[in-house]
Amino acid sequence: MKVIPSDVHYETGSNLNLSCSAESSPPAQFQWALNGTLLSNKGPELRLGNIQINQSGSYSCWAHNTRTLRYQTSEPSDITVLEPISGAIITTSPNPPIIEGNSVNLTCDASGSIITREWMKDGQLLSAGGNLIISEDKRVLSINPVKRTDSGEYLCRVSNPVSTADAKHILIVKSEGFLTPGLSAGAIAGIVIGVLLVVGVAVGVAVYFMKKKGFFKKESSSGRSVDNTGKSSASRGDQEETRS
Repeated sequence: MKVIPSDVHYETGSNLNLSCSAESSPPAQFQWALNGTLLSNKGPELRLGNIQINQSGSYSCWAHNTRTLRYQTSEPSDITVLEPISGAIITTSPNPPIIEGNSVNLTCDASGSIITREWMKDGQLLSAGGNLIISEDKRVLSINPVKRTDSGEYLCRVSNPVSTADAKHILIVKSEGFLTPGLSAGAIAGIVIGVLLVVGVAVGVAVYFMKKKGFFKKESSSGRSVDNTGKSSASRGDQEETRS
C-alpha cells in the first residue's frame, strides 16, 4: 500500500489532497493518521482545505481488512506547509555615508518561512572570503574593511520551495577625505563679528555720502531750512518777499 504524493511542500491556505491504495479482499477500510495519531478522516482519500503550518508532518493511512481483521500501515508521506516569502528588505549599519576603511553590515530580513538566503553584487553570487563575512544563517553580510570597489548593487534572495523574494540596496562607498571637519564655535563667532563689521562700515559710508549730498536738510522754526553744516537758507517764500 502507498500514499500519493509521497513528499511535497504546500503553501499556507492551499488544499491538501492525499490518496491511499491497498490490495485487499474484501476492499480495505482506510483511516488516516498524522505523526502516528489517528485522525477522524476515513476513506481512501484525505482532503484538507486551507491548511496551516501546524498541519505539517508525516501522513499515513491505515488499511483494515474486515475479514482477516488485519491492519496494515502505509509508508509516511512527509508534508511541509510553508508561509510565502514577502517584504524582503536590506538595511545597513552604520547609516550612510559609508567611508572607505571602515566596516559596514548589510542585513537581510523578510516575512514568511525562510529556508535559504543568498547574496549577490551586480548580478554575481557572493561567498565569504577576503573582506566579506557572511553569517551562518546568511542574514548578515559584513564588509570589513570596506573599499570603494565594494560600491554597487547588492541583492539578497530569500526563498523556500513555494516562493521567492528579492531585496536590493545600492551601496556607495565614499573616499576617506569625503567628510570635512565642522567649524569650531570660535570660528563661527569670528565670522559673525566680521559680517557685522562689514555691514556697519557699509552703513557708515552710506550715511556720510547722504549727509554730504544734503539728504538730511530740515526746516527751522523761522521757515528756513538747515543743512547738515548748521547753515540756514531762506525758503522760497522769504526770497519772494525780499525781492518785493
